[in-house]
Amino acid sequence: MCLAIPSKVIQILEENRAVVDTLGTRRIVSLDLIQEDIKLGDYLLIHVGFAIAKLDQNYALESLKLLEEIIQREEVDEGRNVV
Repeated sequence: MCLAIPSKVIQILEENRAVVDTLGTRRIVSLDLIQEDIKLGDYLLIHVGFAIAKLDQNYALESLKLLEEIIQREEVDEGRNVV
């Protein structure tokens, strides 16, 4: 199963590439599969090093908020040794 996490564009590079931030992890991705113009601050979905979709900012931020809530719950459950 693949979970696509919104990634924020923090730098545009040459050769149709960008640096994105995914929950604090930065990586270089290809923009070759995206038809839309990409700019700093845009949110993208990434699959195996390629941006596959540009997201609405509100949708991306809400998705990240929900993901953070899930992570926090998991950390609490791990502290309780809940399986």
